[in-house]
Amino acid sequence: MGRLFGLALAWAAMARVVFSACLPGEYEYEGECCPQCPSGNVVKNHCTDAVSTVCIPCVDNTYMDHPNGETKCLRCKICDKGAGLVTKKACTYTSNTVCDCERGSFCRSVSGKECDMCERHKTCPPGEMVKRYGTNRMDTECEKCPEGTFRNKTMSNCTKWTACASGIIIQQGTSTNDTICKTLHARKRWILFLSGLCMCALAVYIYFINDNKEKQSIQETRPFQPNSDLENHNS
Repeated sequence: MGRLFGLALAWAAMARVVFSACLPGEYEYEGECCPQCPSGNVVKNHCTDAVSTVCIPCVDNTYMDHPNGETKCLRCKICDKGAGLVTKKACTYTSNTVCDCERGSFCRSVSGKECDMCERHKTCPPGEMVKRYGTNRMDTECEKCPEGTFRNKTMSNCTKWTACASGIIIQQGTSTNDTICKTLHARKRWILFLSGLCMCALAVYIYFINDNKEKQSIQETRPFQPNSDLENHNS
């Protein structure tokens, strides 16, 4: 008997759910199926046997984004500047505020489909350069400067080491510092220039001296040839 009574109660409960279920676009209130209010509106007065649902629009930073039987609109979200968030899309009567990271930041924490905490993009330290620039969903990626280049904190890109014109290196370049060359003073440069000029002049002088000596040597070794006109006259 008890078992049959329990089955009867269960059937009655199911029947109540099935037969009292409202149609799509309706909501239940005190046993009545009332028409829902459209998006951007909420219920002011529920329906009765004689009167349909009375709706009012959302106002003053409130919204409702779906058909409903609610009596209060939802409060619009305020983007938290302290968390690095800015308004991407303003709230309307039918949609909530959309927040996003401000320029130069990326989302560090996501709640549902929206970001709730942003962080500034990383700045590549000296000795490294940007491999991939950050977006609003990804931080900046850095990589080391290629061999033979450097980058300090005031530069945006890696730059080749200086090639020392004097050929004298005081300190070899690193990933963060340029090569340091030995600078020749103006007086030393003039001395080197004049020394080089003198060496060139000396080389030219020696060349002409040797050339003249060779010519004289050739003339001295050439055999003597008597004047044929003089011999004919004497004969």
